[in-house]
Amino acid sequence: MASISIFNQLIDGPISVVLAILCVFSVVRGIKLKNPAIGVLALVFGDYIATVGLNETLPPELLLIRDFIVIDYPIFIIIFTKLAFYLNRKSWFTAALGADIFLRVVHFYLTTTYRFTIPTYVPIPNDLLGVYYFQALIVSLQLVVAFTFLSFASFQAYHEVNHGSVDPWVRKRYLFIGASNLIFIAASFVSFLFPTDGLSYASPHALVADIVYPPIILSYTVILYLTWVMPSWFKTVLNGREATRPDFRIELPPEVPQELATQAVTMPVAMRGINFLGEKLGPMMSITPAAAKGLLFVAIEHELGLLGIYDFTYEKLTRVVGHSLRQILVDMGIDNADGIVDEISTEILKNQSLFLMMAF
Repeated sequence: MASISIFNQLIDGPISVVLAILCVFSVVRGIKLKNPAIGVLALVFGDYIATVGLNETLPPELLLIRDFIVIDYPIFIIIFTKLAFYLNRKSWFTAALGADIFLRVVHFYLTTTYRFTIPTYVPIPNDLLGVYYFQALIVSLQLVVAFTFLSFASFQAYHEVNHGSVDPWVRKRYLFIGASNLIFIAASFVSFLFPTDGLSYASPHALVADIVYPPIILSYTVILYLTWVMPSWFKTVLNGREATRPDFRIELPPEVPQELATQAVTMPVAMRGINFLGEKLGPMMSITPAAAKGLLFVAIEHELGLLGIYDFTYEKLTRVVGHSLRQILVDMGIDNADGIVDEISTEILKNQSLFLMMAF
């Protein structure tokens, strides 16, 4: 068991550290941005930590807890994808969620009945090898459904978001999300290569798995960290120039109340969103993007007050456009004001994930 633990630490140790960082980071960002999608993402990382930590042989009194907790993160991934990419939009969410819940129920039944882990840390009798590999297939299918759903959404958004006001690092973030998910799907099928003698990584028959699995899962971990934390140096690399993302630690005027100052992280997010929408709104009204952004600022002030820009969310943006901006256009005598507002609202809905990617 010592060799098993040492090998596991070499693989599971870095993964657990990165996941812990991402979980805390997501919780903090979700609270700051008041974004439920980021909160669900924190659940993804948290459950993944539990899955890694509870994978080995445990005392009998902890087995039911393990069986209930492990491999729930695919369901959270599907919910995150819905909230981040397809809120109020048609998608495969219901089918994907239903399929993964069904697979999870089957998986739970198998683990509570046979107590197998994948890879296994107890020898599998020959007459139960079929059950063991069926359980491995169920786990892989859970991951395929969830990660394919998110990968598809990410690649689709990458192709849809092609605009000069969006920094390259924002668009390329979609590529990293999609690619990392495909890598993790590949890693899930490596479980079929592990021997069933109960020694897992330390088995003398695990040479192929030991060669293939660590590079895949560690490269996934590195990409996962870079994708969601997105350090400044990495944004610079992706942009091919100096990163243009504003620093979140901004100087606030003294009239901003303390309760809003704690949420001031949303102001640069709002600025990026307004820049994007101004580029879209300008041509619709036959005015410059700068003038369109000015109208958006006026609409924000009308709807949310003078300090509304310091307490901005995606939901408030949709309200500003649907109410105050519409009224401003009507008061200006703009022809087809309703059509313009409907069109810009459609752009906001279609690019809802973009506001998350710019903010996170």
